[in-house]
Amino acid sequence: MKVAVIGAGNGGQAIAGFLASQGCSVAICDVNAMVISELNATRKIELKGLISAIGEIQKCTTDAVEAIKNANIIFIVTTATAHV
Repeated sequence: MKVAVIGAGNGGQAIAGFLASQGCSVAICDVNAMVISELNATRKIELKGLISAIGEIQKCTTDAVEAIKNANIIFIVTTATAHV
């Protein structure tokens, strides 16, 4: 399953990391280029706590159109003021 996660804050990264660890192909997008740059460095999100896993992210981008291309499911994980 192809999933797009819009928003790479704590919630977005948690969802993206978990879904990737479960075998989904995940693209994550954020308007903050620094956050995306950090994610692109490893393309992995490690979950620690109740769920311990590592998810490999397929695409990290600042372009929402690119992130949602061919996605079966789109998660919007941003603040209400970011829904523009």
